[in-house]
Amino acid sequence: MFKDYNANQRMDTVTDERPYKLANKLIAEFLGDLIFVFIGSSQALAQGGILNAAIAHGFAIFILVSSLAHISGGHFNPAVTLSVALCGKMKAVHAVFYMMAQLFGGFCGSLLVRAMTSETQFHAIDGGTTTVGNAFMWYQGLIAEVMMTFLLTQTVVLTAVDTCSNTLAPFAIGSALVIDILAVGTVSGASMNPARSFGPSISCFDVWNRRTS
Repeated sequence: MFKDYNANQRMDTVTDERPYKLANKLIAEFLGDLIFVFIGSSQALAQGGILNAAIAHGFAIFILVSSLAHISGGHFNPAVTLSVALCGKMKAVHAVFYMMAQLFGGFCGSLLVRAMTSETQFHAIDGGTTTVGNAFMWYQGLIAEVMMTFLLTQTVVLTAVDTCSNTLAPFAIGSALVIDILAVGTVSGASMNPARSFGPSISCFDVWNRRTS
């Protein structure tokens, strides 16, 4: 019986039916976003350009989905959570709690980056924020974000939600993130994740305030 359950357990099981309490799922989402934003922001210190950012983000989400998806579904992204909820795989109230945990995790991850770096280093990378490139207008960045967020969320839904087997889901999701960043990283910053943008934007508010004053 136990063996059969594990053999059929999938990451795409309806989130509310997972054998974990909601609190456990929220902790998994919180930790996932904390780690994801910490890695995504701190990789900018290496000044490795768009390729470095793509690899760091892609492998980070690959590892996080592989290790935590069996607990919470491995969303780590309010946009993904919204997509899963719209597919009927998650209660709306649980989706709201997920998003709150994700945003708070992203904020804490950014605070850790700030604590790890000097003021000069933190300001040099703009706190790890994702911003529209200087050569592009806001609406061009918006188009890029909408298109790439759609690609990312549909990859999650079609490989980890609506399939009989999701063995390759972590790889597919990580690959989608790498491709998205390589494609539009210089246009919009390739966030595709409100939690990825929210945390750094809040933690380095004083940086932006100082620049505009």
